Amino acid sequence: MTAPASVFNSPQLILGTLQRKIMALRRQLSESRRSEQRLRTALQQTERQSQRNEDKHRALISALPDLIIRMTGEGVYLDFFSATTFKTFGSEANMVGRDIYAYFPRDLAELRLHHTRLALETGQFQVYEQDIQVGNELLTEEVRIVVCGDNEVLVIVRDITDRKRIEEELRKSNEELEIRVEQRTRQLRQTVHELKQEVQEREEAEFKLQQLNQVLEENTAQLVDALKQLKQSQLQLIQTEKMSSLGQLVAGVAHEINNPVNFIHGNLTHANDYAQDLLGLVNLYQQHYPNPPQEIEAEIEAIDLNFLAQDMIKLLQSMRLGTDRIREIVLSLRNFSRLDEAEVKQVNLHQGLDSTLTILQNRLKARPEHPEIQVIKEYESLPLVECYAGQLNQVFMNLISNAIDALDESHPGQSDEEIAERPGQISIRTRMVNPDWVAIQIADNGPGISAEIQSRLFDPFFTTKAVGKGTGLGLSISNQIVTEKHGGKLYCTSEPGQGTAFVIEIPVRQLQAADT
Repeated sequence: MTAPASVFNSPQLILGTLQRKIMALRRQLSESRRSEQRLRTALQQTERQSQRNEDKHRALISALPDLIIRMTGEGVYLDFFSATTFKTFGSEANMVGRDIYAYFPRDLAELRLHHTRLALETGQFQVYEQDIQVGNELLTEEVRIVVCGDNEVLVIVRDITDRKRIEEELRKSNEELEIRVEQRTRQLRQTVHELKQEVQEREEAEFKLQQLNQVLEENTAQLVDALKQLKQSQLQLIQTEKMSSLGQLVAGVAHEINNPVNFIHGNLTHANDYAQDLLGLVNLYQQHYPNPPQEIEAEIEAIDLNFLAQDMIKLLQSMRLGTDRIREIVLSLRNFSRLDEAEVKQVNLHQGLDSTLTILQNRLKARPEHPEIQVIKEYESLPLVECYAGQLNQVFMNLISNAIDALDESHPGQSDEEIAERPGQISIRTRMVNPDWVAIQIADNGPGISAEIQSRLFDPFFTTKAVGKGTGLGLSISNQIVTEKHGGKLYCTSEPGQGTAFVIEIPVRQLQAADT
């Protein structure tokens, strides 16, 4: 069967069909070209962004004072980023693709591969130190190895030669200072012994003088003059002793402040007894010789002997209070620093808080620029807590100092009536969260912190203080000490105008922190 002749013999129909198909093909081709152009543009943008990211990362790595190497578990170098000051290797082109044995002696190369295998097997980063000879210089390097892929590690090398040298110089300096302090201590003991002998001789002379006075009443004028000379000699001796002791104490006060304070504190009792004896002797003279010569009477009025006798006892009592205060501050400083407790130990957290408050006492007192800050302590009964005491005290110091700063900033612009109605307060509360955890809350009634700022409080270098007032590292370091060193929590609750509270939660035993 054949088609009608009219269908095949119509050029217009065929031409129209072909034109429609051609137009459709042209539209498809145009759309394909536009899609291709969009893809090409997107690809170029992606390549430019990738190049910018790579340039930024390389600039960042170049700014680090470290040597960074990416290598395989067999010691073949894949990438190499070297700080301009690093002396161990040459250019990147000479190093990439080469074996570790090409750059290190066998013992150092095998040590590097050993730690590399440990990192790959355990998944934990490895740290060790090595000495390497570069030219005529012996360098000390700290090496950190971190797994970065399948059978690949990042090796981060830092030159710590200068740090080691400074540590050695510091150790030698400390040894020399200890020797000098010991020498000063021996000299001080010898001086004290000699002074005791002189004081004993003076006391014997006073006793003999008293006996002589009872026998030789007719020589009253001469005896009183002798007493006057004796008192002058004693004052000169005491002044000489003070100046001598002061010179020795000033030279060694940074290292031996506790020893001289204890020495002074212990001898104040004897000084008080001596003063009582001398004043009793003077009173006895006045009773037996109520009418002394005119010259002595004039001198008594000139020095106001009655006031002198009363004020001397008060003076000795105030000196005892002062030495008690110094001993308290020294004890607080020792409790605060805890230099002898670098490892985890069981400590009383309340002692650490009280020591910190003692150190900051001067900032809490009223001063012309701000009123007194009240401290409210609400301590619950806590067990001894296993912690790094010195580091935890540093956290207490940061949080309490920040609370003081917040209160200081809130007072300018307030009237005396406003301050009296709402005085600055810092409250410190301790409690048991549960049998295994304790909490310490340090709160103030200052201006508070906005939610936006709270989200960045623990970011390194973030601070709301003026330039020169803070580094922005206090809360970041505190958070690291609490969370990483003690396995605890540090968080903040605050609302603008309602004050701020920081809460520390740590386990009673550090084994619990490791288990969690």
